[in-house]
Formats: sequence, structure tokens, C-alpha cells
Amino acid sequence: MRPRYTKRTASCVTRLMAAVLPPSGKAMKAKDLKSSEVQGKSDAELAGFITQGKDKMPAFGKKLKPDDINQLVAYTREMAAKK
Repeated sequence: MRPRYTKRTASCVTRLMAAVLPPSGKAMKAKDLKSSEVQGKSDAELAGFITQGKDKMPAFGKKLKPDDINQLVAYTREMAAKK
């Protein structure tokens, strides 16, 4: 299941994808979303990072609906499954 994308989510998706698309992900020092470090986080932790922000990633809790955030978490899990 791929999340619905809107202009509001484009920036977040760009940042999330930067982690798996070198060299931009490396330039931002973003974590690889397929890594065990990221995948070892609970769904609640990942949703919290998206909602409240973390490090260079801004908070999207006021811009995204909870369902959209949950879809981004699910998509992050799907990416790891495609290793």
C-alpha cells in the first residue's frame, strides 16, 4: 500500500527518500530507511518522528492527518521488505 501524496507531503517524502537515494541522503546525513537502525524502531516511534520531527526533519503533525502518517510508516516498512 503506497501512501497518498499531496503537495503537503512532497517535502516529507523527499526527505524520507533522500535516505535511500545517494548522494543526497548522505549529504543530509539521513539514515537509510532500510537499515536495521530505522527498521528496529516501533511504528509508534516512526510515527512520532514524522509527527514531531527529529534532527533535520521538520514536524508534520499539523500538516498531515494521522492516517497519512500511518501510511508513511507502512511504506517505510514496505521499503525494507524490498531489500
